[in-house]
Amino acid sequence: MALERKDGVKDQTQTTGTGTVTIDLAAPVGYRSMAAHTSGATVRYRIGLGSEWEIGEGIWTSGKNTLTRATVYASSNVGSLVDFSAGIKSVITTATAADFGGSGGTPGGSVGQFQYNNAGAFDGANLYVEDANTIAQRNGVTAQNQYIYNTRTDASNYERFSIGWASNTATISTEKSGTGASRSITISPLGSLTLTTPSGTSGITALGSRGNTFLSLDGGVNTAFTSGWSLGGKVGDYEAGGSSGRLTVVMSNAFRAPNMDIDKDNPALACTVKAGNATAKSGATNIVGAGLVIAGGDGSSAASGAAHGGPVSIAGGRAYGTGTDAALNLAYTGSAARGAVKCWGPLTLASSLALPLSAKTADYTVTANDGTLTADSTSAAITFTLEAASGHNRIHAFVKVAGGNTVTIDGNASETIDGSASITLTDRVVLQSNGTNWVRIA
Repeated sequence: MALERKDGVKDQTQTTGTGTVTIDLAAPVGYRSMAAHTSGATVRYRIGLGSEWEIGEGIWTSGKNTLTRATVYASSNVGSLVDFSAGIKSVITTATAADFGGSGGTPGGSVGQFQYNNAGAFDGANLYVEDANTIAQRNGVTAQNQYIYNTRTDASNYERFSIGWASNTATISTEKSGTGASRSITISPLGSLTLTTPSGTSGITALGSRGNTFLSLDGGVNTAFTSGWSLGGKVGDYEAGGSSGRLTVVMSNAFRAPNMDIDKDNPALACTVKAGNATAKSGATNIVGAGLVIAGGDGSSAASGAAHGGPVSIAGGRAYGTGTDAALNLAYTGSAARGAVKCWGPLTLASSLALPLSAKTADYTVTANDGTLTADSTSAAITFTLEAASGHNRIHAFVKVAGGNTVTIDGNASETIDGSASITLTDRVVLQSNGTNWVRIA
């Protein structure tokens, strides 16, 4: 049975020798006898007669009224069982040094170390008072962790918050096991929230629920979210909130959109950059949505070479199996389909528009990546076969620059050009798809 303590217990025994003690159940006035203890309980005792004394731990048995001496903490026999002589000896149950941290009441562990109950004895925990304002958890070179439980049935069924180290990386996470459920973490500061990494480090990486990176900022990146912001909702969704909210990402070096596990049935939710919507405000004259600016960085002075401003490239992803881009730009090869880039609303250009220009001297099949095609039929007749017109409204221009042989533009399969299966190019023509066939627009 567990250790039991009772106040005001004092009795006597006339037992001699080193064996089990029989208690007389003769408590002095003002005290309780040993019968106050539960039969089978472990008690801590002191037995004494003159110069003979013993302090230890034993088992009380009611009915027999015996105290079985089990462990001796200290005694007049140098810490061993005392061979008591004849006479009436006092018996009391009392606190011993073992109740205060070991022999002599000295705590276990080192200076500044927290104490804990280790199977009935004091021991040192891995918590230390390092100074007046710091509590540390440490154990040499062994990584440490702390758990705060939401629920815990047993060691195999729980929900908990974890903070600690794993593979030399500091981690904050929620964990579960058995019947435990997956739980979220919310950070809600009343003031601003700042995430800082030293320049030259691997920076800040955010992972989605499947372990895919949806936000990766290199060290030295300054990301500012002003007037409210949210990060979440959709994988890779960044949305500034409020009528004056804005999302600004200023990058000191190259940045490439991270890989994501995209829902094939809803690719539009993959990655969105959106300025905040307008919010009604009493007394306001103009209530407009927040603007969104995407701009390359300015050039800087250089010891040698160019100091151009940084370009801006917007491109749909490559079709599976067509290779990878060495850089995020618009110089692509191959004919595999690429995700479309669309502009919804009027498009204003502050400079001239540059389209792909290719020179041809032989038969050629037009692709979605072509813009203007020139034909030199000096050596032989040339036939341009148009790409399929379905599903888009692309524009292609054709110019005959030289040659006396015939240049023909042929519709794809049964598709037509202004109602004809093909046309002859004598000078120049601009064709646009109407989604079914091709029409001449210039």
